[in-house]
Amino acid sequence: MRLVALLLIFLLVFEGCVTPYKSYMNMPCSSLQSKGEKVACYHKRAIYKAAFGDKGGALADCQKIKALYPPETGVWGGIKTSIDIMKQIKALRYDRCIRDIAVISEDESLCDAMVDVNYALVKFVYNQFSIGLNKEECKESVRAEKAKSEDLDKIFDEFIKLYS
Repeated sequence: MRLVALLLIFLLVFEGCVTPYKSYMNMPCSSLQSKGEKVACYHKRAIYKAAFGDKGGALADCQKIKALYPPETGVWGGIKTSIDIMKQIKALRYDRCIRDIAVISEDESLCDAMVDVNYALVKFVYNQFSIGLNKEECKESVRAEKAKSEDLDKIFDEFIKLYS
């Protein structure tokens, strides 16, 4: 009976912890109905790909977000109405995706793929909900994440030396 219980627990843990990342990395995002669902799917898929070392695949998924909500160019970014502001905020989800995969990958060069908008109103509204909206902020986030990782490595190395 114990063996069956252990086997059941193992299967539940294995199914719950190991399998999902593969299913997220292979999600059929293009078959989803709404743009919002597709964007969320591509973003999640990009994060999983970056976490497992597939930077190219992660960047490609972020670029699919950009294709769904292409950013306007120019100083005002085509903003004439509040609806235009919302369109541009949605377009900035691409930059958020890029920032996320750059931080996860600890690769500053990915930040260079950002659109890096320079119109203050959209950035102000978007910054109420997010961080890292330009290339330099993205690179600062990556450097901060690298520093955390290096600190953890040092702590782990000291722990190993202390107890070995």
